[in-house]
Amino acid sequence: PRYLSNLAYAYALVEYVPEKFDDGSSLFGHIAKRSIPSLNKFQPQELSSMIWAFERAKVSHPSLFAKVANHIVSLDHLGAFNPQALSNLVRSYAKIAGEESHRHPALFGKIGNHIHSLEHLGEYTPQNLSNIAWAFAKADTTHPSLFREVANHIASHCDLRAFKPQELSILMWAFSKVWIFPPRLFEKVAIHIESRRDLRGFEPQALSNIALAYSKAYATVDIAHPRLFDKVADHILSMDDGLEDFNEQEISNIGGAFSKADAIDSRLFDKLSAVAIDRQDEFSSHDIAKLLRWKE
Repeated sequence: PRYLSNLAYAYALVEYVPEKFDDGSSLFGHIAKRSIPSLNKFQPQELSSMIWAFERAKVSHPSLFAKVANHIVSLDHLGAFNPQALSNLVRSYAKIAGEESHRHPALFGKIGNHIHSLEHLGEYTPQNLSNIAWAFAKADTTHPSLFREVANHIASHCDLRAFKPQELSILMWAFSKVWIFPPRLFEKVAIHIESRRDLRGFEPQALSNIALAYSKAYATVDIAHPRLFDKVADHILSMDDGLEDFNEQEISNIGGAFSKADAIDSRLFDKLSAVAIDRQDEFSSHDIAKLLRWKE
């Protein structure tokens, strides 16, 4: 099993999928065919690496995905799976869950229950935590106790300086996606962002995710963090490149988030609407009208 897993992993890592053989079969097909009958012989890391490889290589194999998921669900416990293996598994399954036949809610439930049952999450890195939250949200799998466990751990034990901007952004997007807004977590992340010297390192998508998450928190449970919106606005206003790295959706989302949070900054809306007008071939007339209306 280790050789099969390593072979798939190696090809996926270099993003190379060999062409099909003369008989129409493929390397990844052969790996799946050899692996399925012996899944009970795979170590947890080998299962995780193989599923990660198939997803990374964009090789669809519903039978393998289903068999691995069912095998993991059938295990008595997941104590042998380390945080990275669990993170890779849920992230990979979330990415392939676009079709109903690829959804495996029992697998997410098993992993969510396992993580929730742990005495602490000290072995989970910021990347593990953000990827697990993202995966459950992306797969539209609700597991409130898991999200509460992650939120409590981060709020009580984590130094947010260890989180990369993208990891913070993904984390907050995930909580807002499943409509869970733990006050201590949102407060801690907001204070961390507000206290930063600047927001360099936050890509446009990260800024959009943060703004959207906090606007939903404000609209849903009245959690207000005006200083966070001021920080994001000041950062965007400091840019003198015409926001060329921002796409239409990010600009529209940021405008919508500020409006939803009642964080009206006329300077920001002037800039966003001016960019939309200058790049009107990228924006629908509806989006431009919304930005102009929000700035009034």
